[in-house]
Amino acid sequence: MADAFEDAVRELTGDRGVDIVVDPVGADRVSGSVRILAREGRLLVIGSVGGDVAQVKVDSLMRNNLDVSGVGWGAFWSEEPSYLQEQWAALLPLLRAGHLQPVMGRRFPLEQASQALLELDQRRAQGKVLLDVRAHRSHE
Repeated sequence: MADAFEDAVRELTGDRGVDIVVDPVGADRVSGSVRILAREGRLLVIGSVGGDVAQVKVDSLMRNNLDVSGVGWGAFWSEEPSYLQEQWAALLPLLRAGHLQPVMGRRFPLEQASQALLELDQRRAQGKVLLDVRAHRSHE
């Protein structure tokens, strides 16, 4: 599946690669993420749900002037409690103006919370998985 993803990225970008990858998985996905970066691209590692510690070969970074950054909001939040509020104050106007388009995945009614968890656990989720705690709604 990882190879298919990399091939799809290459095809969609005319073999150029992408400028930014936001990787919440870590582990073995980091290598694939580095491979799909365009010249001077940036990989933001925001999680490590893959379990294993990711390793990057430095020569692959130097070859295309790539940047890999670990992003941990929790570290900022604990030392600088106002940081998160400042970030949301900057992001909300962009969201409201339609400049940011978050990927929304499936929506589940609260009674199907176990199905939503399975979606995440089995890595079938695309975008955010939403739990609707309001009135009954059928999932999309």
